[in-house]
Amino acid sequence: MNSKLLSFLEEIKAQGNMSKAAQALFVTQPYISRVIKNAEVNFGVKLIDRSSHPIQLTYAGERLLAFLQEENRLRANLDREMTHLSQFKYGHLTIASNEVVTNDLYKPVLVRFYNKYPNIHAQITRMTSRDAEKRLLSGTLDFFIGHALQSHKVEYRPIAQLPLVLIIPETSKLYEPGKVFTNYEDLDLTKLSGESFIGTPQEDNYQRLVNSFLEPV
Repeated sequence: MNSKLLSFLEEIKAQGNMSKAAQALFVTQPYISRVIKNAEVNFGVKLIDRSSHPIQLTYAGERLLAFLQEENRLRANLDREMTHLSQFKYGHLTIASNEVVTNDLYKPVLVRFYNKYPNIHAQITRMTSRDAEKRLLSGTLDFFIGHALQSHKVEYRPIAQLPLVLIIPETSKLYEPGKVFTNYEDLDLTKLSGESFIGTPQEDNYQRLVNSFLEPV
């Protein structure tokens, strides 16, 4: 009905006459009148000023016409883009990661992706986990590669395990002379609580947990 109403309002504005508008659109004048009348009842406003000669749209009619034209334009753009996407002619993905994730993790994935979908552009950006969570929930971010987020509205799946390195100085309670490497699972990390430490300058959830664990209570 919106497409018919759009055509009728456009032609009435152009012709200034209901009968001429009907002739131009190959419909009957009573049919146009009925569609316009139904819209006026539906919106509760007059769309046509029938007292003027030639007839013209009221202010409400002009505003409705503008909205219908914009709706028609957006619909055409939507249909065109959906057609392109269905045929993989073009597209865009926004992928974010935090500083912990290295290029080596997602580069092989992107290479395979581009080989299969060469016209889909993927934008890689870096941000904190907190910012990524906000953008995922707002729909401005497609994927995030990083630590699991806290929101139950975000689905996540583990794709890799990243090694973590803890360098212990000689002044630490955990330092063992002559031992270069040790399994962190064998260490009593609670002994580190209250000791001075140098952390990676990040604002993601994981770094905040590390800082919270090591800082004195």
